[in-house]
Amino acid sequence: MPVQPVEPLLDYKDTLQSQVLEAAAGQTGSVRFGADLSEGKLGNFQHDQIGQLYELMLESTKSSRQFDIQEERK
Repeated sequence: MPVQPVEPLLDYKDTLQSQVLEAAAGQTGSVRFGADLSEGKLGNFQHDQIGQLYELMLESTKSSRQFDIQEERK
């Protein structure tokens, strides 16, 4: 299995972190996390990775939240 570059993962982490902080501060009307993936990018995923993304989407769109996201106080 080839090693995936780290930079896209770090970019995605930064995107999610910004979105979580905005949601915690109440700066967005509706909470939406992540980024859209084009068909071309999805074509680069392996079958099991597509399944994991689907399960993540199902969990993240449940009506009852398992966790309460709050900004860390310093």
